[in-house]
Amino acid sequence: MLHCGSIWKTRIVRGVFLGVLFQGAALYAMADQPESPAKQKKLNVLFIAIDDLNDWVGCLGGHPQAITPNIDALAADGLVFEKAYCAAPLCGPSRTSLLYGVPAHVSGSYGHDSKHNPVQLMPADVQSIPMMFQKNGYHTMGAGKLFHMKFHDERGFDSYLTKASGLRPDKSSPDYNAKPISFGPVATDDDYEIQDTKFTVAVIEDLEKHKDEPFFLSLGLKKPHMPWNAPQKYFDMYDLEKIELPEVPADDLDDLPAIARYIAGPGVHHPFVEGGTHEYMSADPMLWKRAVRAYLATSTFADANVGRMIDALKKSGQYDNTVIVLWGDHGWHLGEKNHWRKHALWERSTKTTFIMRVPGLTTPGARCSSVVSLSDIYPTLVELCNLPKRDVAGNSLVPLLKDAEKKVLNPALMQLGPGNYSVRYDQWRYTRYRDGSEELYNQSVDPDEFNNVAGNPEFAETKEVLKKYIPTEEAPDPAGEKSAFEVLKRFEAKP
Repeated sequence: MLHCGSIWKTRIVRGVFLGVLFQGAALYAMADQPESPAKQKKLNVLFIAIDDLNDWVGCLGGHPQAITPNIDALAADGLVFEKAYCAAPLCGPSRTSLLYGVPAHVSGSYGHDSKHNPVQLMPADVQSIPMMFQKNGYHTMGAGKLFHMKFHDERGFDSYLTKASGLRPDKSSPDYNAKPISFGPVATDDDYEIQDTKFTVAVIEDLEKHKDEPFFLSLGLKKPHMPWNAPQKYFDMYDLEKIELPEVPADDLDDLPAIARYIAGPGVHHPFVEGGTHEYMSADPMLWKRAVRAYLATSTFADANVGRMIDALKKSGQYDNTVIVLWGDHGWHLGEKNHWRKHALWERSTKTTFIMRVPGLTTPGARCSSVVSLSDIYPTLVELCNLPKRDVAGNSLVPLLKDAEKKVLNPALMQLGPGNYSVRYDQWRYTRYRDGSEELYNQSVDPDEFNNVAGNPEFAETKEVLKKYIPTEEAPDPAGEKSAFEVLKRFEAKP
């Protein structure tokens, strides 16, 4: 059982009282850290964020046809975390939790309303990861999407490129689709005309200028975020007729509570089509295949930019003195559990790609099967780079970086708006919604989460153990009636 502590024990945050315990969320006691392996020369950091990338990459096998040679090469030279989970299946709160070390149930940054902006919600003494590096003598630069774009925090960066011109999709292409899932090729085969590649080039140019000083460089790739647009050549890498679709049993939602069925169908953020997106997309199997191919194609395009960035790092001569951290901010459904997009607390929407390479520490090709959270990145970098100790959410992954086969039983806590939590612990996923309804899955025998055993008395004791990791208090939603999560109140149990 992990220690439970508090980051903000009794704190006024812009008038919002947050006497909130981190009940169930792992707190890393940074005062107890061992000394970092980097004692002599400062380790650089290359920080690569990939928007909406689930585990459909070659090294994780989330989809058997995924073509991601550069991400796979990084995994082969570093350590891949096979069970890595976001703090929230939504860009803003996931990135806020990771970058500030404060989860949504403490900060109140649940969504994308202007009142969810973490810059406004966080106390002045809370520092983002880039701020920590800048304050400790690092050159800091970034480009693309690191924070959620509406909440971009310029503090902590010597320079940052947030915008670059891009190209619209080629609407004349037979691979073009507009709604409810938007995808299609762009009207060029030149990667360098596309926004993500321009972001990559900007970071590479900065690396060339500052390679001889300690640096923290962040590259935020927007693809495979929708719309799934990339040059035609990436679509052509996948044979449309042979695209494999996710398995979706017809009765998959029958054992779910009403709130979960709502999330699967109309959904919290994108109720675009009557009956739900999946009914629309699956009615035409070829449309479904085209969508899966488009997601895979834009993931391959993102992989190409990962390759450009890492090749430049090697050419700079700093590869063997640079920690590489590559992560996707959450998962993405393409029909699993009758659901599309993220905004859900199942495995597909919360599991993501997470790889680290630490010179002199990670074993090339190592694989870690312990459950980890993206919230673990902050304390891990602090320890690796000898930054001043701070209390943040998460656990240092240094023991696993040293020995990937070490068995560590820590929970990963995920949250979808106020009151909706999921705990991934060992082989279990336990989800409790704001109305008290539940889901429980044994991933060791049911990795696709087809069989909800929450109502089985055999697992009552297991549920009680997992419930202890769910916070008993949480910050109110500062967006109030404007919050996208207000719709879920209809499911609250009546007195």
